[in-house]
Amino acid sequence: NDSLPSSQPTPSFIDAVKPQTLSASAIESYAICPRRYAYSYIYGFEPDKAAYQLFWQATQKTFEALQTMLADAKSEGEKAEGTENGETPSQPRLLTRLEAQDLYTEHWRAMGGDEFPFAGIYEEHGREVIDLIWGKLAGSKDTKWELRQGFNVEIAGKTVRVDVDRVEASTQVGR
Repeated sequence: NDSLPSSQPTPSFIDAVKPQTLSASAIESYAICPRRYAYSYIYGFEPDKAAYQLFWQATQKTFEALQTMLADAKSEGEKAEGTENGETPSQPRLLTRLEAQDLYTEHWRAMGGDEFPFAGIYEEHGREVIDLIWGKLAGSKDTKWELRQGFNVEIAGKTVRVDVDRVEASTQVGR
């Protein structure tokens, strides 16, 4: 009666390893391919995501730098309005589109992103993303941006975690 072990996880194994809170990406993975879900979320096998992670980190660092520059420029602009004696303080400025894209490239290369396969594609896409973000930042004078917020949503008695890269909200609530 020597039988081969089953290739399917047992219910007790699944109960032991399943997360208490599902992520939106886990649900999406299951909808696309239940086997991929099992490999990633039950067995814990992870594909090499190093290049994507660096792309994401370089994009976030660049976005944070642009957001800081914009906040500084707004703050200095408000101070300049209250300046007496006709003084003209030097004001920080938001980078140009090209400068913002170059800042992304600096972050990307400083983290070693240019050493990965398909690095050129990631870098070019990162520059495109930063161009879009730059346009949003430059045109959103009354928008507050919150980075990397997470929300728990209850669905059918289960908690689903949804992580959001960016949330935009008007700073003029009630107007």
